Amino acid sequence: IDAELIQFELEEAGIAFKAKVVKTEHDFIRGLHECTPDLILSDYDLPAYNGAKALAESRKHLPDTPFILVTGALKEETAIDVFTQGAKDYVLKTLLHKRLAPAVRRVMEETEVQRARRQAEEDLREAHRTLEARVRLRTAELEAEITRRKKIETALEGERKRLEQALDEVKTLRGILPICASCKKIRDDKGYWNQIEGYIRSHSQAEFSHSLCPECAHQLYPEYAAPPEAPAPPP
Repeated sequence: IDAELIQFELEEAGIAFKAKVVKTEHDFIRGLHECTPDLILSDYDLPAYNGAKALAESRKHLPDTPFILVTGALKEETAIDVFTQGAKDYVLKTLLHKRLAPAVRRVMEETEVQRARRQAEEDLREAHRTLEARVRLRTAELEAEITRRKKIETALEGERKRLEQALDEVKTLRGILPICASCKKIRDDKGYWNQIEGYIRSHSQAEFSHSLCPECAHQLYPEYAAPPEAPAPPP
């Protein structure tokens, strides 16, 4: 009769639901395993079971499912105890028409808000995990890029040093060189006259190998050298 009265009050309040009524501990536990209710309404005193045990069993199997105690009378210390164990509210049977529907609506709204909050928190944690994974991946990519660039910079630095060393070894002749019109010696910066090959050798990377041009060879060794060829006429 109490179960029928509870359903009647919920229907009168316009609350859509599907009820499963159980009377024994065995049926209650089996019901918790067979379905996932949105709300559990329980009497406190039953012939073979009681609301305190039902509350403890529901917290064990379905901790997120709201639990409302519906009872004929409840001592203050008992009410405190059931709230401490996790009950969301209790409604006296004498006040079903006033208190039941508002209590059900409030508890369901609070439960929905809590579920939405937990989902938002889980989504946020998942977003953080995804972001952390992306940061780790990007950090690894950047570290690899930094390592690659350091290798390139090291190679370029080596090339630069080798180039600077080569440039330091290169000696370039610049300016006007005083040269003797007769013997072709060159006067250096200290005023000494040097053979042209010695001066060029000391001021550049050039080396000399001695030979004779056709004209000199003909003049010095006419018996061995062929006369120099005449230059070709201009076109």
